[in-house]
Amino acid sequence: MAQRKTLLRALTSLSLSVLLIFTTIYNPINVEAKLENDTKIMSSQEGKEYTQFSSSTLVNNSTVNSSVYQDNISYTLNYSGIYQASKDFNVEQGYNGWYYTEKTESGYTNMAWDGVSAWKGTGSYCYIWANAQHSDINDSVRKWIAPYSGTVLITSNGNIRKSNTNGGDGVKARLYKNSGLLWESYIAGTDGVGVSFPPRVVEVAAGDAIYFEINKNGDINCDATIWDPVIEYKTGITYIYDNQNRLLKVLMNGNPLLRFEYDKCGNILKRYR
Repeated sequence: MAQRKTLLRALTSLSLSVLLIFTTIYNPINVEAKLENDTKIMSSQEGKEYTQFSSSTLVNNSTVNSSVYQDNISYTLNYSGIYQASKDFNVEQGYNGWYYTEKTESGYTNMAWDGVSAWKGTGSYCYIWANAQHSDINDSVRKWIAPYSGTVLITSNGNIRKSNTNGGDGVKARLYKNSGLLWESYIAGTDGVGVSFPPRVVEVAAGDAIYFEINKNGDINCDATIWDPVIEYKTGITYIYDNQNRLLKVLMNGNPLLRFEYDKCGNILKRYR
């Protein structure tokens, strides 16, 4: 364990800061250890103590020691960061990455807080609430900006459905990543059941925008629509050790983040990406 502490402290400040970011943004949801031949030898799902990354220390479960194997062991920590529209709803634009906008001919314009419970656009009926939207001449658009690169799973907390089912000609719900349309569906004016949103797995770079858009279809009558988007990062960090308990590689989503080479005495000869 002491050797692993030393190895992690030996990381460059830049590299260490990269790893520390993920301890802040994500919560570990499960950990498992495997041999190089994919044989699983330990998992947090089995109720055992498990590999845990916190601050600058990687703590290894003493019952899983790579020295008893003639193979490398990889410890994978799967992390999850969740952003839900209704839970993150705030009077501040940009809180937890969420923005409240309307789509005009020139692009997306931030709405203004109405002082009570909603964000309001320039049109009389263009609103965004915690879990609902209403279009006007301009589309009502909830926007989320990705804080980090990674893989996200986009879902909806419940069906996308009309809140006001008294009539109108319905709405169009659309999902965009930046300028690319990912999904679109029509919800009828009296449809209080709505449509099930098909989960989308999307690769994002830091700064990418995900737009949840309600379009008036034809008219703006009774267009209040419930849509509670959920965005969840799916990120795995893997630490690979040899059978002498030396850290060889750090991977993120299977891609090399750091690699190490050692001399015969176990001293680090080379550290590179």
